[in-house]
Amino acid sequence: MYRTIGLLATFSIFACGSDVVFEPGGGLQSGSGDDTSGGGAEPSSSATGAGGFAPHEPCASSEGVRLCGGAADCEWLVPPQCLGFGCTAALDGTTFDPGGAGVCWADLPDAAGRQCSACDDGDVCIQRTTDQLVCAPPGVCDALWDLGATAVCRYADKSAYDHQPLPAPSSPCPGGPQKAWPEGLPFMCGGDCGPCDDYFQRCTGRSPIHPFGICVNVEDAFSDPETVRTCSLSLDGTVLENCDTFGYEDTLCAVFDVPPNDVSAARKYGVCLRGEACSQAAQSLPGGLRCYDGDGKQVAP
Repeated sequence: MYRTIGLLATFSIFACGSDVVFEPGGGLQSGSGDDTSGGGAEPSSSATGAGGFAPHEPCASSEGVRLCGGAADCEWLVPPQCLGFGCTAALDGTTFDPGGAGVCWADLPDAAGRQCSACDDGDVCIQRTTDQLVCAPPGVCDALWDLGATAVCRYADKSAYDHQPLPAPSSPCPGGPQKAWPEGLPFMCGGDCGPCDDYFQRCTGRSPIHPFGICVNVEDAFSDPETVRTCSLSLDGTVLENCDTFGYEDTLCAVFDVPPNDVSAARKYGVCLRGEACSQAAQSLPGGLRCYDGDGKQVAP
């Protein structure tokens, strides 16, 4: 049932909006046959595995997600080669203009249904529409970068993607043992902090700026896609989506510290945390985290 609801919601978003861009600078290109290699271009420079990324073909990520457009002139796949709306352009994460290359979104986990507020540990995010920043495996943004689409991705903390692999968090866990609330569930994760709860939490937010992530609660770990409680603030502090609307007490909006040009995205895609967990993470998370109450007031650190 959850899968059906998710698919219907996705269809409604795209069928009613105008943010879907099928091809920068032109209309849909028709494809033929089952060839999804984009014309058999030579492998990209990433095929050597340089920079810490896995080898990939020019028109597909190392995980097998198919790409379109860009420097390799990859084929703009249409249904049924790429299900749903076909291979459409990713957007520049700041201007929201077409970013020069696109993704067959149906190839992504959850068919691009998981929002960037709570990606799996190690995932990055792609600007699909003006209001959808979706999770993706790291190889997808590596491949998009090689196609020339260098402004369409963000790390899970919402900082701009700069083609750097995630650091391995090898230092001692900041703040010592993780005891965020009576159940003893962790509030930070990665490296010596260990993992989050397997079923009801996700470790998210790691980036070159944030070597450790935070544990966010999954409201329904068995839905498709999984759901988390999100929050949103504007640059001027106006509350756009309040954690209090979910009916939980002692909940704060967690926003990662990021460079000034990325603050708008970080505030737009916040995540709700229990107050004690957010406050503790804000005090000790390397790279920084801020907690806001229901009125948009910063209460930690």
